Amino acid sequence: MKIVYFTIVPLGEYDGGSLCCRNHIEKIASCPEMDLMVVCAAEAVHEVGVVSYLRNNGLKGSFVTLEPRSGKDLSWISRKWPFPHETQAQRQDSLRETLKGLVRKHRAQAIIVDYVQSAFYCLDIFTFGVPVIIITLNREAEFYKDQLKHGLTVNGRPGTWVAGHRIRWAERSLYRKSAAVVAIGKYDVPRPSHFKRSKSFVVPPILDPEPPAERWRFSNTRSLFFVGRIGHYPNREAIEWLAAQLSPALSKLDPTIAIKIVGATADDVPPDWRRDNIRFLGVSTRSDVQALFRTEDLFIAPIYNNYGAKLKVAEAMAYGTPFLASAGALSGILDYSAFPIIDLQDPNEAALTICNALKDEAALAAASKGIQASHLRSLNTPECDWRRIITVVLAGSSS
Repeated sequence: MKIVYFTIVPLGEYDGGSLCCRNHIEKIASCPEMDLMVVCAAEAVHEVGVVSYLRNNGLKGSFVTLEPRSGKDLSWISRKWPFPHETQAQRQDSLRETLKGLVRKHRAQAIIVDYVQSAFYCLDIFTFGVPVIIITLNREAEFYKDQLKHGLTVNGRPGTWVAGHRIRWAERSLYRKSAAVVAIGKYDVPRPSHFKRSKSFVVPPILDPEPPAERWRFSNTRSLFFVGRIGHYPNREAIEWLAAQLSPALSKLDPTIAIKIVGATADDVPPDWRRDNIRFLGVSTRSDVQALFRTEDLFIAPIYNNYGAKLKVAEAMAYGTPFLASAGALSGILDYSAFPIIDLQDPNEAALTICNALKDEAALAAASKGIQASHLRSLNTPECDWRRIITVVLAGSSS
């Protein structure tokens, strides 16, 4: 099966979106029946990283440099109430021609568009005569609405409610045109009325397990950690909960237990978030974060929203790292039962769970084994088989 995969997510980066898209690519490419061509469009600064990623993984593909953002030739409504990516997306004439040529040259039987906003850069893709599968990393319209509450800016201007309505319409329009919609989180499947012609699937990012020598081992650190840049509002909410709610509750039960936070320095947070049992580690290197997954007693993911899938939780699964998570943080996890789900409205109970866990090496080791077993079961879930999904889509498009 000849497949063209297209995204505007820079595949050479190590953030959550890039890791998620790379996971999709690698799972599709691992199917012997798939002949995959990857097309990544991004700013020129990302070309070296993307090309290196494709080459190092033996993937056929092309990098396309996006044209500079410009308001020229935009409709008045796009100039007045733009939504994210819209201004730049409408200036990509060469990208559309390049992508069309690659689809024809590869004789593609299906096109996979990863990330809803990627489709905005080439709306002509639905006219190529090939079924299009959209992978949604989020409920984009709802996420935009939430971002408005946190001071979202678009092209240097505050976001608007009108733009929110426009992106909702655009998102639904894409789903209706698609042959299938694949969500990475169990809460993100569009309602049937939003994709009358489409099939829907849920395929969370399931990372390959780390080699046995690289997996978690009990080190008695007497600490737990969180990873997430504070500039992303869900991470800021999580850091605030850790500092303002969990930290004092934990300090009352056991002041020797420390909370380590990667993604913020002490200068990045309000003074009342700086507490004796919190270590703000700033932006760490990837190797530093990997070391935390291997050695820290616990990883914690106190995320309020249930959009998409949380890649740091997926990484914890791959390392077999014991972790505590809120219900929202488990949106992309198929199988988890190691610890109770933490209620963000009850930090005292969460603190008690942490204290009890860190007192019991055997319980942590058992949790790690349980997480590794859950992870392996998820890897072998038939519903996440890309070969099956694409076969179903092609069969539907030919009937």
